[in-house]
Amino acid sequence: MNSINKDNSKFLKVFGYLLIFLLLYLFLVLGDFILSRYIHILSSEINPEALEIEKMRYENQDLRMIKDAKKNGYKSITLTPEVFETPPITNLVNKYQILPLAPMPYTKYYLCNEGYGMATYLSDRFGFRNKDALWDETTIDAILIGDSFTHGACVEDKDTISGIMHSKNLNIINLGTWGNGPIHYSNIISNFIEPIKPKTVILIIGPNDNLNEKNNIYNKYFPQKPKKYFDNYNKQIRPKAISTDLNLLYSEALPYVEELTKEIKQKGIFEGNILKRAYKYLFLPNTIKIIHSFIQMEFSIPYSSKLMIDTLISECKVYFCKPIIVYIPTSDFWRPDSRSKKYLSNINDYIDSINENIIFIDLSQEISKLGRKGYSIKGPHLSPEGYRLASELIYKNM
Repeated sequence: MNSINKDNSKFLKVFGYLLIFLLLYLFLVLGDFILSRYIHILSSEINPEALEIEKMRYENQDLRMIKDAKKNGYKSITLTPEVFETPPITNLVNKYQILPLAPMPYTKYYLCNEGYGMATYLSDRFGFRNKDALWDETTIDAILIGDSFTHGACVEDKDTISGIMHSKNLNIINLGTWGNGPIHYSNIISNFIEPIKPKTVILIIGPNDNLNEKNNIYNKYFPQKPKKYFDNYNKQIRPKAISTDLNLLYSEALPYVEELTKEIKQKGIFEGNILKRAYKYLFLPNTIKIIHSFIQMEFSIPYSSKLMIDTLISECKVYFCKPIIVYIPTSDFWRPDSRSKKYLSNINDYIDSINENIIFIDLSQEISKLGRKGYSIKGPHLSPEGYRLASELIYKNM
């Protein structure tokens, strides 16, 4: 009898420990969700008027436009590089030892609407927003690297930076994708300059690039090189397609992404049931991110921003390209960012300190002269007028 009581006591003790552990874990998951909301508020600082405009646009325009785009065969851009930083997609990355640097090739995508209609395009052979034939041109005048401003959100092709520069009879390849950050730029630089050999490399950055990213999986596999990324790569011939491994990674990742990624409504609520919405927080991504930032706290230029500049300089020395870095500010109305001035100052100071032949263009003053007209009428990206101003100033420095 005593033996049975002892066994029961041990069982209850183990069960109690497990219950305490489970409760602590659930509190951590809840804390991670709250932390994500707090980080979102700190990073976005969206003012109520702007938020209301975007909410009304989404309800009155975007939903209908998205529905029409899907009817016409266009898809949401889900397989962006940042998606591959998310478990369990990272397991596939480790399996193939390669990371995508763009969405899927030869795919009809809808991008966004900010008052000028839904921007749509057919991606090229490598997944970027270009006419595919551009890759067969003998000479490439410049490549553009960046995030949504470079991608051309949310305007037609003719109003993007690459589109405007094409009108000047320049061969410009756009390697920008929304959601990208400095660690992605660094990998794009190390992967694409060699096969393209452009005359100029234009790296477009902004306040939302103020990231450390030292523990990002894209840093783990940096630098990505063309031999593994492209099919039958030959230095003497510009590549025609992505590698078999990368194709397999896309195809295996897509079902996961379709399950895990959700369309985010402007009010911040995910579609789908609550269990699916909570899935990503089980990995405590925000808690881990904060811990890493404290461990590797930096008071000057962030790790990945330094990496992108250093990589740009080193690659252009090898392949004789002209490096240009362009800073596009966010809108004080749409996306105020209290950290932006310090980040800009740190970038400027670092470029000055390394004393390299690099052109730095700060568009803050010029775009501010346009006021609200520099940005979209219903969103935070540049307006056609803002993109034109940026393009003209870049062109003058090429």
